[in-house]
Amino acid sequence: MIVNNFESIHENSNEDEGEGENEDEDNDSYNAEVEEESLTSDISHSKAEPIEFPNNAYADLMALVTNYNLSNEATNAVIHFFNEHSNFPLSPLPKNVKKGRELMEKMKIPTLTSKKHKILTHNNIDYYLFYHPVLNCIKNILSISDISQNFLLRFENFKYKGEKAYSEQYTGNWWKNTEASLPHNSNLLSIILYSDTTTTDTLGKSSLHPIYISIGNISTKRHPLFAEKGIDLEVDNKTFWFFPCISTIICDWPEAAIFSLVYKSTNSNFPCHFCLISKTLLTDTDLSDVTFRNNENMQEYFYNNAGQDVSLENIPNYFWSLPSINVYSATVPDRMHYLDLGLFHYQIEFTQALLQKQDSSLVNKIDNRLLKIPRFQKFQIILMKVMVFVVDNLYKENENNVENFVENKKLSEVYAKWNKMYMMSRSEIFTESDLENFRKDTFEWAKLFVEIFKPYSRSKLKFPKFHSWIYHIFESICQFGIINGYTTETYKSLHKDFVKIPY
Repeated sequence: MIVNNFESIHENSNEDEGEGENEDEDNDSYNAEVEEESLTSDISHSKAEPIEFPNNAYADLMALVTNYNLSNEATNAVIHFFNEHSNFPLSPLPKNVKKGRELMEKMKIPTLTSKKHKILTHNNIDYYLFYHPVLNCIKNILSISDISQNFLLRFENFKYKGEKAYSEQYTGNWWKNTEASLPHNSNLLSIILYSDTTTTDTLGKSSLHPIYISIGNISTKRHPLFAEKGIDLEVDNKTFWFFPCISTIICDWPEAAIFSLVYKSTNSNFPCHFCLISKTLLTDTDLSDVTFRNNENMQEYFYNNAGQDVSLENIPNYFWSLPSINVYSATVPDRMHYLDLGLFHYQIEFTQALLQKQDSSLVNKIDNRLLKIPRFQKFQIILMKVMVFVVDNLYKENENNVENFVENKKLSEVYAKWNKMYMMSRSEIFTESDLENFRKDTFEWAKLFVEIFKPYSRSKLKFPKFHSWIYHIFESICQFGIINGYTTETYKSLHKDFVKIPY
């Protein structure tokens, strides 16, 4: 999937994560201004002489850096190697990659020129939005040569082994329904947003909120804007009539709460941005009736001054005005944040607490088992895969009469069920029966997870991510395709290389 930096809000101080801020007076005019620029404006060139690379070698080096995502360390090594072995009296290359990047920042490239707008002033601190007009980002993506080879334009009623199945986003129900609402002979342009917060100083007082944009029409195998009449865009020198629509927003739970303007606190009465589940029921694995959030019912609460009753921030949500997006279901559960960095982390943490209570020597026993696994050069132990073997036959019966004792067989079983669920989540195709099996595997793990670890959690496992994963991931697959199409693993790498490392 191809990614562009879209926009970022620069904060100069920490904000209370549970409360929103009021918008400034000219925010409505700002929204219209951004949309108008995104659709109609051309980036005007500076009257000053345009900045260019001083020579072809310099330009070629920076092209390599950009195209192959070379790190600063690698690029500086290339520069050093070139200078040491070339016969040039004066090097044509920059002194270091930092100088090259600074030069590129000063260049006026029409599709990459950024803009700046002050959003509000709070406590005498100015907050700014730095952004690229959305249409320019899209044009930049579509300018990639031969992109049409991996570019999808139509919904596919995908079947696998004779069953209705879900794979790429264009096989999902959202694409089908949205495409059906468009004028004849027009095409859907699926816009995917991704966001992750970045701390920009060592004290944690300043942060950036970059937003990346990618196109859902591009197959995952290769890695107002919404005008009523659509827009014409070129793909491989062919003009297509597109209706751009935001399909999914990929982010962690705190960012999802920001996009949906739901209280960003696990202690709020209704902390799930998908539905109106009480915080007291977040660990319930037998729910039969769930009320889903959508643009209509949330607006009704908001405009009746009852937003606080459903944990809504006191700010109108901009996404309510956009067609073909229910912002509450579009903020899809992300496997990396929800599983790898979330629930599995808790499972390890609670296992340690459980073993410490049953027999403190068992924690050292686990460490010793892990140490006995052979190490290989550039080989990193995947804890998720080996833990089921590490805890197997770890201890015997409850010889010390420990309260809430967990049999070793059950502890091994919860890791085995986790692995089964996790591997299923990485499937490239989900038939209807696969989806039902995935649901069954997920709930089998969830029930055992709650049974074993609830006594060792201070919140009694009241995790929004737990609830979201076991109740909402399946509908997300039906709507938007396989989880691999909206996981942040790719974006996290780009975010680290292009945002975290420079700062």
